[in-house]
Amino acid sequence: LIFACAKAGESERAEIWFNRMHSLGLKANSFTYNGVMAGCARAGKLDRAEKWWNRTRDAGVEVTNATYHNVIMAAVRAGAQARAEGWLRRAKKEGAQMQASTYCAAIVTLCKVGHAEHAEQWFARLKIEGHQADGATYNSLIALYSSKGDGERAEKWFDEMVRAGLQARCHTFNLLAEAWKNAGQPERAGKWLQT
Repeated sequence: LIFACAKAGESERAEIWFNRMHSLGLKANSFTYNGVMAGCARAGKLDRAEKWWNRTRDAGVEVTNATYHNVIMAAVRAGAQARAEGWLRRAKKEGAQMQASTYCAAIVTLCKVGHAEHAEQWFARLKIEGHQADGATYNSLIALYSSKGDGERAEKWFDEMVRAGLQARCHTFNLLAEAWKNAGQPERAGKWLQT
């Protein structure tokens, strides 16, 4: 039930079920704590996620990569870029091995809310760590610049995607056409619709 509530972004209900489990004398493990934190992350409740991070550590439960992932994503979704970066630094300092999925999820989330500069900063970190972005991450960057009518930047991310060996889909070409349409250059949009 904790995980179902977390998946629905209902962090308060996840906490209620956690506390009920605890009151019955059942021992929580890192998966259980991470389940509650995932609900906080999905809802963008950074203060709650940090509370649960501390509660995990105070209970002597192992802090895992997923624990850091959840608190970082709560910070990103809450729009607290500096705190997200602080948690990323802390994770690395404490030896956590952040996966590409954390960076990609942060990039996609930042793109959805229009934070181009921060999304590109997270992409740079992803590359520095030696990770590869997935197609959804590239498409999110292309969509971001498409919505801004910045065809040059949208094409730059398309080129990066191709260099990374990823296959563009019909959706990608539509985003590129839309970027140029939004830029007021329908002739350049037409090039992508013919691809």
